[in-house]
Amino acid sequence: MMPGYPRVLMLIDTYPGSAVLSDYSGEANQLRALSPRLQAAGVEVRVLTSHVARRDAEDEVDGVRVIRLAAPAGLRRSARFAQRMPMWLLRHRREWDIVHIHSTARSALAALAATRVLGKKSLLKFTLMGSDDAITVRESRLSGIKMRLLRLADAYVAPSTALAESVW
Repeated sequence: MMPGYPRVLMLIDTYPGSAVLSDYSGEANQLRALSPRLQAAGVEVRVLTSHVARRDAEDEVDGVRVIRLAAPAGLRRSARFAQRMPMWLLRHRREWDIVHIHSTARSALAALAATRVLGKKSLLKFTLMGSDDAITVRESRLSGIKMRLLRLADAYVAPSTALAESVW
């Protein structure tokens, strides 16, 4: 990787594996397209995600290293990932400079709090209008707390003009 470029840790709840592509989503597809391009430009990229297993694992997808934290299946998967991920960020804080967070899921809220405590930079990507846009978050349960945590991001990005305009 090129000196002077930040080391980017991509954070996403679910991400397809090299052998199993079942954890597919639009945001994962966008991340799969973006990560190899960043690496080709000299940026060191890793993906931190969850997977249904008893042990953490690592693999490579499209030439990008993927770290998978073990979490149970179903609704608890997202909660368990959000619970375990901040400790991983702390233990590996010297290996990354910025976290690029894909969506406003529980893990995003936990990651934003962790990056602030660690003094690291964060980029929050709003991914889907009607799901994780600021308008929908403001109308959700515990919206005040969620909005305060989302505002901890150092920068924001969205894949469409409508989504970008909804941010604040």
